[in-house]
Amino acid sequence: MKHIGDNSGKQRLGWIDMMRGICMFLVILHHSGAPDLYQRFLSPFFLSGFFFISGYLFMNPQKPFDGRLKLIRVVETLLIPYFLYATLTYFVKALYVEVWQQENWDIFILYLKELLVGKKLWFMSVLVVCEVALTAFLSISRKLMWIAVFTVSVGVLWCITPLSSGKFYPWYLSQACIALLFMSAGIVVRMNRRILQVVTMKSITIILGVVFLVWVALDYHYHLAYIMFASNCFEPLWLFLLVALLGIMSLIGMVSFLPNFSWLVALGRNTLVFYFFSNQVMMLVFVQVERFQIGNFYISSWLVAITSSLLLTIPVVVCNKYLPWMAGKCNIISKRYSL
Repeated sequence: MKHIGDNSGKQRLGWIDMMRGICMFLVILHHSGAPDLYQRFLSPFFLSGFFFISGYLFMNPQKPFDGRLKLIRVVETLLIPYFLYATLTYFVKALYVEVWQQENWDIFILYLKELLVGKKLWFMSVLVVCEVALTAFLSISRKLMWIAVFTVSVGVLWCITPLSSGKFYPWYLSQACIALLFMSAGIVVRMNRRILQVVTMKSITIILGVVFLVWVALDYHYHLAYIMFASNCFEPLWLFLLVALLGIMSLIGMVSFLPNFSWLVALGRNTLVFYFFSNQVMMLVFVQVERFQIGNFYISSWLVAITSSLLLTIPVVVCNKYLPWMAGKCNIISKRYSL
């Protein structure tokens, strides 16, 4: 069994990358035409799990917290990749559709609007908002009690304001409030290793997994909750938070007993590029799979997900070798700051 409670060395990185790799594959499966049963299983934890991991990695309680360095890393790992991807994809499409086909050169204002309000990729926008907010708060206090107060306050703010209405706010502020709850949970778990030690006990893992599967069965038959993270739909919120945390803890427990599959680890280490290009690759795969006329969505969705995951290694290799800024793996600014 992996020593998940250990916060140093490659073992910690191994289980985190495995968990991220699983979540990334589930993101692809979610968009592969998966049937409702799959969606009921995935919806509580496959995105919230990402935010939990981001929170877990956000702050090392054994080291001083440098707010300026953290903001620099937000720029390097999130904002610059987001800017490069948004610019590349927008102008490739705009130049072909607007300029080439319709002879319309009025494309720059829309580009600036999309970029300034963070509307291109909701997941990236949410991560940026969460990490900036957490950096500001943790620069003031890192005490567990105040982190809990801050987290509850964000949840209450979402509930009692129009943030819960489903209306779009710049940089997906509404979704960021919910994501922040899971990032805070990740920070709390990092500060209390005992939680992971309990969760990764085999008996506890089995119990959590069985309870989660029972929930999925009940939800599938009776439609107890409606969850669409990207659309800011969490009905009811308290039930979503409870089930999501149950699913995340179950996944952590499961990962602790799995060997490190190199493919999943590689997937977990390159989630940014996989996320960037997943839609484009999947659309190509969809067209080819439809020609087979399989008819069974349980089979076809897995075929699309697995094929897309394998093909996505191509942009991963290209970005890592030639466009490290897009992969979020350049740290030139932070290195200079550290010096």
